[in-house]
Amino acid sequence: MSSPPLKNKQGLTEAEFLARYDPEKYDRPSVTADTLLFTLADTVGDGGERWEKQLQLLLIKRGDHPFIGHWALPGGFINMDEDLEEAALRELQEETGVTPIYMEQLYTWGKVGRDPRTRIITVSYLALGDQSCRHAKAADDADDAAWFTVDCRPQHEGKNGSGHKSPNGEEYHITLTAGEHRLFARIRTVEEFSGPIRPEPEILESHGLAFDHAKIIFEGIRRLKQHRILERWGFNDGKVE
Repeated sequence: MSSPPLKNKQGLTEAEFLARYDPEKYDRPSVTADTLLFTLADTVGDGGERWEKQLQLLLIKRGDHPFIGHWALPGGFINMDEDLEEAALRELQEETGVTPIYMEQLYTWGKVGRDPRTRIITVSYLALGDQSCRHAKAADDADDAAWFTVDCRPQHEGKNGSGHKSPNGEEYHITLTAGEHRLFARIRTVEEFSGPIRPEPEILESHGLAFDHAKIIFEGIRRLKQHRILERWGFNDGKVE
């Protein structure tokens, strides 16, 4: 004998509740998915000599407002009928023509005002690419696509590679280089904080990068280092400062 359907405080069954539910009752922010696609590439000198492998990140050049002409992570808006991962892969394919060999969710970014268009929350993904991803080509609404060599280090780095932490946190400098293009950002982490939530990294300065992508990139670099993702996936020559 089946039990009668449960009812809420208004005396409605689940079917009745869903039939009357108004999705316009609450504001609905837009949601996007952005992907940090990293790889390791040989550095070739002027004489053709190969140096140690360097970490590189795929970025696209925005072809429309806001931040037109700035470089950004491949990404875009999530359709109502697709999962987050599907959206991230679709946008990466549409804007660059490449597919990663590995992907995992990194972090969700939802600071008020992070996008000047409207309330937009983005779910970021960290991905790895092999040699098949080297021939990325801009498409869709991207004006260009390029692999940028990544340099990320503490501001007060000594000769032994060590950094100095201050009471206000540690400051990092991120430099991204691709041919004549040079992007730069200063990021500060919060080492000591009160309350249950670790604050996001803070952007002190950002040149050439769109939105808040400087701190998303920093968080991706930190994940690579902390979880040794490059090594686990066979990128044994990887080095992240």
